[in-house]
Amino acid sequence: MTPATNSGCTFYPGPIKPNSIKLLQAATPLTFGRSGGCRASAWSFFSPPNSYRMKHRLLFCFSLLLLLLTWAGPASAVTITSTVLNGAAFCKDATIRVSYTVSNGTLNGNNVFTAQLSDQAGSFAAPVAIGSIAGSAGGTITATIPASIVTGVGYRVRVVASDPATTGSDNGQDLAITNIGSVTAGSNSPLCSGNNLLLTASTVSGASYAWTGPNGFTSQLQNPTISNVGVNRSGTYTVTASLNGCTSTSAVVVTVNALPIVNVNPQFTNICSGESVLLNASGGSSYRWSPTTGLSNPNVANPTASPVASTIYTVTVTNASGCEATSQVTVNVRATPVLTVSANQTICAGTSVSLSATGAQNYLWSPSTGLSNPRSANPVASPTQTTTYTVTGDNTNCTATAQVTITVEAAPTPDAGPDRVLCSGQSAQLGTPAVAGLTYSWSPSTGLSSPTAAQPTFSLPNTTTTPRTYIFTLTAITANGCVGSKAVRVTVNPAITADAGPAQALCSGGSVQLGTAALAGYTYQWSPAAGLSSATVAQPTLTLTNTTNAPVSQTYTVTASSNGCTNSSQVTLTVNPLTTAGFAYSGAAFCQSNAPLAATISGTSGGIFSAGSGLSLNAQTGAINLAASTPGSYTVIYSVGGPCPSTSSVPLTINATPATPTVSIQYSGTTATLTSSAPTGNQWYRSGVLIPGATAPTYVVNAAAQAGAYTVVTTSAAGCASAASAPLVVTATAKPLAGSSLEVYPNPTFSGQLTLALSGYRKAVDVTVINAVGQVVHQRTIMPLNAGTIVREPLDLSAQPAGMYLLRATTEGGTAIYRIVRE
Repeated sequence: MTPATNSGCTFYPGPIKPNSIKLLQAATPLTFGRSGGCRASAWSFFSPPNSYRMKHRLLFCFSLLLLLLTWAGPASAVTITSTVLNGAAFCKDATIRVSYTVSNGTLNGNNVFTAQLSDQAGSFAAPVAIGSIAGSAGGTITATIPASIVTGVGYRVRVVASDPATTGSDNGQDLAITNIGSVTAGSNSPLCSGNNLLLTASTVSGASYAWTGPNGFTSQLQNPTISNVGVNRSGTYTVTASLNGCTSTSAVVVTVNALPIVNVNPQFTNICSGESVLLNASGGSSYRWSPTTGLSNPNVANPTASPVASTIYTVTVTNASGCEATSQVTVNVRATPVLTVSANQTICAGTSVSLSATGAQNYLWSPSTGLSNPRSANPVASPTQTTTYTVTGDNTNCTATAQVTITVEAAPTPDAGPDRVLCSGQSAQLGTPAVAGLTYSWSPSTGLSSPTAAQPTFSLPNTTTTPRTYIFTLTAITANGCVGSKAVRVTVNPAITADAGPAQALCSGGSVQLGTAALAGYTYQWSPAAGLSSATVAQPTLTLTNTTNAPVSQTYTVTASSNGCTNSSQVTLTVNPLTTAGFAYSGAAFCQSNAPLAATISGTSGGIFSAGSGLSLNAQTGAINLAASTPGSYTVIYSVGGPCPSTSSVPLTINATPATPTVSIQYSGTTATLTSSAPTGNQWYRSGVLIPGATAPTYVVNAAAQAGAYTVVTTSAAGCASAASAPLVVTATAKPLAGSSLEVYPNPTFSGQLTLALSGYRKAVDVTVINAVGQVVHQRTIMPLNAGTIVREPLDLSAQPAGMYLLRATTEGGTAIYRIVRE
């Protein structure tokens, strides 16, 4: 067995070589292997005082040896001592120097020293490594206190070695670790020259501040202000926050921009009111003028100014850095004369008018043509044609102009129109269309529709037998009083008489005479010529027909002529149609119970119907109310009036409605026999349904399956049916209980309040009231009193409508049915 390197032990020779042996002050297991590659296990024990025995077993090699190790004595322990730090208070993130010494032993060459920081109670249960250095001898470790360390006052520092693992003593002094936090510098940069620089530092509780900056700037304030800064204040400003010996520093770069240099032109100018001046500014990238009143654009360098009063304009110039500077321009506005001149006027040719102007010191009129003095404020103008005069007035180098137009108007030349020849009563329009601006006057005004119209209508009758002549003079006047006139001659011939005669009416195919007796020297013409015996005589005969059903009107005109004058007259003829009074009904015989009967008019409508008494007849439509008529035979007459009347007649018969039958009931064993009051013409119904073959006066109900409301209808020999009998409700074929009786009163009833009187009943009685259509409207059970007594019970049908009802009383022994009438 070969000794391991640096083991400090002596091994007996043997065939087994340990892999490694470490003997410390206490017994430890040994791990080794045979050179042949067999695995081995061993255990050891002391053989005092300085020998070590080991029993060794080779697995799978069947070898056993006894190893005697000689104890060389305990090894010397390395001591690491940390010195007291320079200072007892430190800041987080601070760098500290940890010095240590090594004694009582030697460390391996691969050793690394590590500085460890305890918790705030001085415990190294979970130390924090804060720095390290490789080596085996004493020295100094440069360490950094982590920012994550909790603030406290009981921290300690120690140094440990890695090879061999050795823990040194702590520094023997409590350390305080504090935190100042981070400070952040800020400012209102960039800013313009002349403004205040505002420096800001974030708040660090309890800290003091120290600022430094360009041009020797210092300040102990947290947020200092530098007033009215210039561009020389640009640069870096640094703030340091201090607390308990800890500091935090931050810097901010400040830029101070120069102001623009503003140039304006002009700085002062005079203008007359109403004039404009161009302003100019330079030195910047944008411009803003104020006030904006009178400026073409307040946001350009060279706006046009047109103030109405003297104004001082201030321009604010902004350079590329956003810095502003201002300058001013004064615009002095001189008053321009406000001229007042006489109004425009219109004069007649050859006349004069005075002009006037006020509001200035000096005046000059142009053109001077027709003026008495062109430099006078009030010259007299005598132009020969329409002229516009311009006057220029001046005050202290400011001038104004105004104009006056003098319109020279020629005398009007009205046109009265051509001479006219008219027939008596004929009208004619004189003159010509009106000219705007002229007023007119006619003389004389006799026969004129208006003496002041440009084109009045003339109309006068001539009741004589010879022509009459009139001369009219038209005078036209302009708005300025210029006058002109013209005359016209009008001749009126005697009147012509025409008479078509009075209006007349005739029946279709009839004839009438038109017109009046002819006058000497007259000719006649009728229109239209249709139906006339002659269209050129004074009194023709007219024959007309009308093929329609309504009157037709026809107008005829006669024109009488003599000496070139004509006159017309009209007459209207009414041709009435020949009426026909045709009508009919749907048959000749009718039942009184049938629906109302309508008349069909085949001829002229609008006539009157009539008949003998007893027939309910509508005189306008011919409709007959059969139910309201008395049975019998009648003749209905239809009369059409008017200028051409006619009549016709139709006979008819109304048969009476049979009396409404009544039904009685007879019980016999298990059957009930119903009997109609009518001996013939019967038809039985059950619950409104016709019973085929049930036409006898009687009908037998044999079983409960035939229960229902029975009615009977009677038909007469003329085929007229009666109303259905009152329903008789049959629910059983057995007769009522012997010895019992039931009374209902008052019956009929107006109020619907009735009394039921029952006698002879010994058991419960079921009372049911049924209306005419078989609906149950009341139902209850009445309990009798002692035998032989009469039970009276109220029955209230006041909520039911008027009509017929059946009361059914049912006991164990049978059924009784009664009819009730509600009025």
